[in-house]
Amino acid sequence: MRIERRGPIERLTPRVERFLKERLGGVCQDDVQSPEQRRVDYVCRNGLLAVEIKTLEEDANERLGNLTDELRELEDWPMFYGAWPVASILKNLADPEPIKRKIVNRLGRAVITHLKKANKQLIAHASRFSRKNLVRAVILINEDHDVYSPEIVAHIVVHALRNREGGRLML
Repeated sequence: MRIERRGPIERLTPRVERFLKERLGGVCQDDVQSPEQRRVDYVCRNGLLAVEIKTLEEDANERLGNLTDELRELEDWPMFYGAWPVASILKNLADPEPIKRKIVNRLGRAVITHLKKANKQLIAHASRFSRKNLVRAVILINEDHDVYSPEIVAHIVVHALRNREGGRLML
């Protein structure tokens, strides 16, 4: 099911921050620590939960547009008008997997960059505030970019979490 929003739309990030403060007793670390330090955004539940918020604010349409310009040169690339879901296009190609990987790589750069930064901030926080039962979480917020569908972002995140180099996670 798809829900369309109309009229003035309140950004999602302030609503999530309000939830963290009001419902989880979150304390904004920007107000507590110096900005030079690598820090998490919120500490909630009396320090048991460290939360880093990352927001997809950059529109990836230009990046994806550059890729589709390249893909139009392929012999089996379909002709179509308007916007189409990527899955509808891929199912008509002889070998969709390499193209799917290219699309995910282009879209995934911003997501992966956010995850890597968040991971560094959460590790730094855990080293400064050592608690045996500390829970660390990343909230990745899409501020209204259709290209970053939940399915695409989930695929990118799952792939990133499985990706290992020398036995260690890449993130």
